[in-house]
Amino acid sequence: MKGCHKLFGLHAAASFYFQPVATNCINCMFVRLLLLCTVLLHAAFESVAQKRKADSLAGLLAVASSDTDRVNLLWQWADVTNSYDPKAALAKASEALSLAHRIKYQRGEAKALGMMANVFLRIGNYSQALDLYLQKLRLEEQWQDPRSMASTVMNIGIAYAYDAECDNALLYYRRADSISQAHGLQEWQYNLAVNTGDLYDRMGKPDSAFVYFNKSLQLALMQQEPSLQAISQVGLANTLYKQQQYTQAADKYLMALPIARQSEDEELQTEAMLGLAKTYLARQLPDSALYYARQAKTKADEKQLLTRQLEAATFLYEFYLQQSDESMALQQLQQVQMLKDSVFSRETIRQTLILSTNEQERQRQQAEAREQAAVERSQQLQYLFISIFIPAFFLLTVFLSRKRVNARVVRFAGIISLLFLFEFLTLLLHPQVAELTHHNPVYELLIFVSIASFLIPAHHRIEHWLVRRLTESQRPAHQLRLSIKKLRRKKPPAQ
Repeated sequence: MKGCHKLFGLHAAASFYFQPVATNCINCMFVRLLLLCTVLLHAAFESVAQKRKADSLAGLLAVASSDTDRVNLLWQWADVTNSYDPKAALAKASEALSLAHRIKYQRGEAKALGMMANVFLRIGNYSQALDLYLQKLRLEEQWQDPRSMASTVMNIGIAYAYDAECDNALLYYRRADSISQAHGLQEWQYNLAVNTGDLYDRMGKPDSAFVYFNKSLQLALMQQEPSLQAISQVGLANTLYKQQQYTQAADKYLMALPIARQSEDEELQTEAMLGLAKTYLARQLPDSALYYARQAKTKADEKQLLTRQLEAATFLYEFYLQQSDESMALQQLQQVQMLKDSVFSRETIRQTLILSTNEQERQRQQAEAREQAAVERSQQLQYLFISIFIPAFFLLTVFLSRKRVNARVVRFAGIISLLFLFEFLTLLLHPQVAELTHHNPVYELLIFVSIASFLIPAHHRIEHWLVRRLTESQRPAHQLRLSIKKLRRKKPPAQ
């Protein structure tokens, strides 16, 4: 089912409707060649437009004045390049994630994680995409943005669906539906309905799939979106075909086909044509079945839809075998073998890309771990310096108390040494308190107020005791100096 678990952005491309009988073969071939050139030119222009947008973002990134702006530009750059260069997109999203983590910009982290997950989902690394989506969800749960959470939860369901974990996918679809219903997010209702219908179809539950596809159709009619209506119609037709309701299935395919042509959705067109071919064959109408199968094969060949090409060639091979046309069956069998080799080659390339991006992600994680280790070492050295400095400063204060130094200086040094000690204790306790309260500011405030209620009185008592002890050692010398001054001031007795 096209549209389910896929992007709904429809790329404009030239479309052409082939009549069952060609009046002029040369003209027909010319038109097909012209159409193919048009499609290739459109793809080239679209790629150029995406690259121009990426270049524009690169220019903005070069003059970005803040790290926050850099993070936002990097993940936007990754979003643009994902369509034609997944490895470059992953590199930009990884850079955005590292920078956002370093500057504590959590919303930037969430965006970067989402972009990285999109890249992995695109290349077929579903487990890695799922892990990143879950990391993003944990961040988003902190600020409770329902729109973003609904999107992320639905993407988690899509990743599970692609990974053939249907029960988990259904669980997250339902969770996304609950969020969207609770917050009135109507724009997600269609996607959830059609994705859930496709999931039930994959699970072999056509009755449930029909319910959700029908719901998606009603939503598409309310939104007056013809392209979405076509997707729902094809979904309904697929479930009706599996229920052996061939007449109703054919009606749905025929309703979807002109809308798919109008919206220039070639993949949906080929799916509807193949569905019609299977339906007419089941109804013992071989001529109609052959007509739509050939149309589907032609459209799939023109648009290089490899999986649809293989599906159409396989259908035609089996069809000609049933019709005892051995020469045509052999011809289609050769195409099936060639297409299987192409699918195998594409799968090999995909696996190579997965390994490459996994290694790229591993290196990023190692670099981030090294950076984090360097920060931790720096903090440990600072803590070590402070723990040595505080007793050294206290010993210096004791040493000054034994010398002829003003008592006010000794008293001030004693107070400062105690302040260092108590503030250092607070500094040590803060990470443990933050982890214990999960960074909840209310709980942190209550705990630190409780700690202060004990530390402040203790600080005052120790301060008075320490200052008194330090200044007592200076009293005899101070009193001796005062006595000498008094004796000098006394006048000698008159002679």
